[in-house]
Amino acid sequence: MTTQSQIARPSSFPLTEKQMAVLEPGTRLIEAGPGAGKTRAIVARFKEQAHRSSRGIALLSFTNAAVNEAKLRCADSPHLVEAPHFLGTFDHFFHRYIVTPYIVSNHGVMPTYLASWDDLPDHLARIRTQSGGIGIRLSRFRRRANKQLYIESSYLSHAEKQYWERLTPQAQAWIQGEASRVHIRLLDRHIYDTSSARQIAFDVLQQGSTSKYMLRLSRRFTEVIVDEFQDCDESEHRLLELLTASGVSIVVVADPDQAIYEFRQVSNNAYARYREKIPQEEIVELDVCHRSTQAICGMVTSLRSVGRSPVVPSAETTNYPTKTFVIVGSGNKLKEAAQQLNTQYGVKNDSFRVLSHATSDARKISIGGIEPPNGSSITESFLTSLVTLRNSGNPKMRLAAVRRLERSILDLFQWPDATSHGNRVLELESLGLGPTQLRILVGRLQESSKAWKSPDDCGKGLRNFIKIELGNQRHSLIPTLSNKLSKPTSKLWTYWEESTTSNPNSGVPALWANIHAVKGAEFDSVLLALPQRTVAGRSHVLDDWSANINSEQRRVLYVGASRAKRLLMLGTPKTRLRQLIQILERDQVSYEVIHAK
Repeated sequence: MTTQSQIARPSSFPLTEKQMAVLEPGTRLIEAGPGAGKTRAIVARFKEQAHRSSRGIALLSFTNAAVNEAKLRCADSPHLVEAPHFLGTFDHFFHRYIVTPYIVSNHGVMPTYLASWDDLPDHLARIRTQSGGIGIRLSRFRRRANKQLYIESSYLSHAEKQYWERLTPQAQAWIQGEASRVHIRLLDRHIYDTSSARQIAFDVLQQGSTSKYMLRLSRRFTEVIVDEFQDCDESEHRLLELLTASGVSIVVVADPDQAIYEFRQVSNNAYARYREKIPQEEIVELDVCHRSTQAICGMVTSLRSVGRSPVVPSAETTNYPTKTFVIVGSGNKLKEAAQQLNTQYGVKNDSFRVLSHATSDARKISIGGIEPPNGSSITESFLTSLVTLRNSGNPKMRLAAVRRLERSILDLFQWPDATSHGNRVLELESLGLGPTQLRILVGRLQESSKAWKSPDDCGKGLRNFIKIELGNQRHSLIPTLSNKLSKPTSKLWTYWEESTTSNPNSGVPALWANIHAVKGAEFDSVLLALPQRTVAGRSHVLDDWSANINSEQRRVLYVGASRAKRLLMLGTPKTRLRQLIQILERDQVSYEVIHAK
């Protein structure tokens, strides 16, 4: 690999020797373990390549949070977030340079982009028969080569599967046909979800050298750096292959053990095939963790199933405490025992998270809440979103809850045809409201909800809030508002009460999240809850860990454990304690067992 020792490194890049290797021009793959400083290293490469190249450099990631962090680290070089360079999400890159100019040039309109069809109004986001019911979300359908949509039952939620199985064959056929019709209408209006926009980008670019859009990209960009590459699905791999074929240099950053999105058809096999094509001298491995203690690094190493080297703590990392903790028990008792350890080691509650693979497991431990009823009423949509906004410690989950509340509010108006397809921008313009006003309205609703003491209070309070705050807008509220915002069922109210009432014996409630939602975050203390029981047809995660099976649920556990900086606790049922101890002793992980009382 060509040495760059003669190139002066800006003083703002405090890189380690291993991180410096990321800057070598010949580097094509960076495999970075948790806490290895990969964001610092790839931003340094982005800066240096931009300095060296007469053309643009692009740095892509898959989340706005990661993009914002990278932009923050480029604050000393503001020109890097301007042309000819690009710093943004993977999808925004292809929207900006391929899909939008193509649609404008060929159809004369600006496309509308949605992260998911779930962002549509409910009457479009869910496909139902005339008899009603929960319906099937449009985002659950898959597309055949002939562009017709079909149901694959493995993608349905439990409630959707029950709904689907109760339908007659004729009703199922109608549902699939209606989904295809709605999908075609949306595309005809140039409204695209992530998947459909990527398909357009691929169709345009695969024309190769004959595509003017491909020529523009290859002339504009010398290099494209892709973060979180292990999360790329097949469509993303295909788009990157087209860029490579056009002469654009592709550099990818990955931790294959953090590939936890199989529901997006992300496969470790695709990553393995990609890695096999890259010579070893073009691969940089970052395995020194600058986040966690030695005890936590030992646990994370044990959970690795793809990575080839142990996770090693840096010399600067504190080594206190010198062990991880196994807490035996269930429910709120686990959290109480964890908080006692937090107090012992000086961890504040706002630096503590209860994490699990399933949101419900973390919720039950943290606040003792039951599962939401999983119905389709607007009242339930309001209440479950407010619960998440009030209790979740994850910014992504809170933002998603705010957007659901905003969508639920907008769905309460009678819309003319021009805005009936859920174009948020047009809806707000039609009402004469700005995005900030809508966001403030959600905050007022959250504050108002604290006064609800009974189901009647809730239903009446919700209706009055909407009428007072929104009754004098340019469009009328729906005439069925009172029916739509009926008082919650007893099951929904029980969920609300249990989810919004603090345990008086636990102090400040611990904040909870599922592990997918906190990927990329870090916390001083983590209580990682193992499943209490095995899901039918699947092994327990400890079975996979014990047998060294590379499963998604094991990788999810790896991601959860690697979020911890100072204190890591594993909550386990008593029935799994012996198996867990055998694993930890086999892998020489330092631990202490505590029985929750």
